[in-house]
Amino acid sequence: MLIWQKIWHKAAFVQFVKYFFGCLVCMYAARLLTSEAIELSRDVGYMLLFALILTTGAALWHYSRTLTILSAAFVAQYLAVVVTKNFFAMIMQEREITHTLCLAVLLFVSASFALYVAKKIPLKIVGGLLKTLAILLYILFILPPLMFIGYAVVNKAIFSADILLTFFQTNPSEIWAYLQYQNVPLWITFSLLIATFAGVQTWVFSKLTAPQKFNGMLFVLLLALLVYAGSQKLLKLNLSFAVNIAQNTVSALQSFEDFSAARQKRAQNLAKLRDLGLSSPQKGVYVLIIGESETRDHMQVYGYPRPTTPWLTHFAQNPNTFLFTNAYSNHTHTVPTLTYALSAKNQYNQVNLADAYSLVEVAKAAGYKVFWLSNQSKFSISETPITATASLADFELWINNNIGDKLTASYYDEQLVKELPDMQKEDKALIILHLMGNHSTYRDRYPRQYNRFDGGEKRIDEYDNSILYNDEVLRQIYEKISQNPHFMAWIYFSDHGDDPDNELGHECSRFSYRMARIPLIVNVSEHFKQTRAADYKYLKNHIKQYWTNDLAYDLMLGLLDIEGKVGADDKYDLTSPQYTMPADHVLLLHGEKKLDGETKEPLLPPLND
Repeated sequence: MLIWQKIWHKAAFVQFVKYFFGCLVCMYAARLLTSEAIELSRDVGYMLLFALILTTGAALWHYSRTLTILSAAFVAQYLAVVVTKNFFAMIMQEREITHTLCLAVLLFVSASFALYVAKKIPLKIVGGLLKTLAILLYILFILPPLMFIGYAVVNKAIFSADILLTFFQTNPSEIWAYLQYQNVPLWITFSLLIATFAGVQTWVFSKLTAPQKFNGMLFVLLLALLVYAGSQKLLKLNLSFAVNIAQNTVSALQSFEDFSAARQKRAQNLAKLRDLGLSSPQKGVYVLIIGESETRDHMQVYGYPRPTTPWLTHFAQNPNTFLFTNAYSNHTHTVPTLTYALSAKNQYNQVNLADAYSLVEVAKAAGYKVFWLSNQSKFSISETPITATASLADFELWINNNIGDKLTASYYDEQLVKELPDMQKEDKALIILHLMGNHSTYRDRYPRQYNRFDGGEKRIDEYDNSILYNDEVLRQIYEKISQNPHFMAWIYFSDHGDDPDNELGHECSRFSYRMARIPLIVNVSEHFKQTRAADYKYLKNHIKQYWTNDLAYDLMLGLLDIEGKVGADDKYDLTSPQYTMPADHVLLLHGEKKLDGETKEPLLPPLND
């Protein structure tokens, strides 16, 4: 007993136990925020472990009142992130609260432990460096929940991995264009509030005074607990917002790397398939145009009252033109959308992205010469499946060939038509054109002579002007490609839509169905109609069928008449009699949304045309 008292006297032990059970009670009380019944047995190990970590950390500081208040505020900020979901009618899981509480405890105690060590080291230089490190850690740990909450307040949406990924798949100019359509004064206000709030807490944290008496047993115990929790439990707290977003982001980036790394393997496999007879028996020139941010809700050809698509409206009267009325995008961001659209991977199959053949690879293996021309920016922080796919083309051209410098439209989309190589000698080719289309900032997408619509809301006028110009670009592409004697088909769809009416852009965290409603238009030549009568018939029969653009790969292989085991499925091919896609089977946002929640948002009527 004398030995125990020397290590830790009875009063201190009692206080430790009281603090521990107090922490445990608070953690379980926090779980009452959910609508689920509390299950004391669920995650009890996590609760005990992290209550012990928080208690040991507090004991090391002799239960400093300032430290206790700081820890409560720190944990509350993390917990507020979970509570924020209630304002967006989202499910708030019981375990999500547990994981968030545990993560907050781990981060706070880790920073305070580093500060304790810094203040106990007698060497001023070393101690000063460690103190700076501890303060930087504290700032790093305290900012995510504050920024998350600020994002939710300003954008009225929940921050997610999809949003973070856009910063890995974009460039400075696109970020600037995005920021131009944000509520800048509100962002500045909240940024100042966040900085002030974080600064005050950090200042208080830095002024904590370590007790003179050093307790070696508590120090070793806490160090062991932190090492164990950090190495064994941190990544398992995957329902907490920070770990969840980080893991999803890393996973997505890794899948992109896997896609690129597997390119050589797929090329070898395709060579084998070509040797086994992968081919398209007929000659023909096909052009696939991928639009950007065009919703069919603002297209005259789909019923919008303004004359935004005069050429397409006339073009749709051609008996060889098929206007599909129920087309949707599989996502609302370009990279995830086209990753699926241009590969055998889709929302409805179990194909791994790393094993998914791309449209370019398969077309080349079947004997087509592939051309890729884009007005999008090629370079970003990391290579994407889009750039990896494009790099396999026989002819590749990116007219925005600097890192973001040309997003502001040094070239309008008409430049792509001018850059098209001479196609008259090509008899078996696939041409893929990726437009800048209707991407914000809308006024940067069209020449001044297309500034036709005014009198309404400026943002919507500019969006409609960009659609009017896009219509002209589509006309020019058709006029140029259709002159080729081997022309077979012209295909147009947009990667996703935009929601200018509600100032939502196409950000997935603020999803509206207008972002997903896209055009799909196919025109075939008379020669196609005569020689591919069955495909013509089924295209016509399916114009009212539901379709998502992650099935573009299957559609294109059907049009190109490519046969072989390359991941295509007849039930996803609009040229096949087996095509079927009931409305209740349609998936959006890679399975996060379905059509059963769709509401037809009212269109804004033209005010002064």
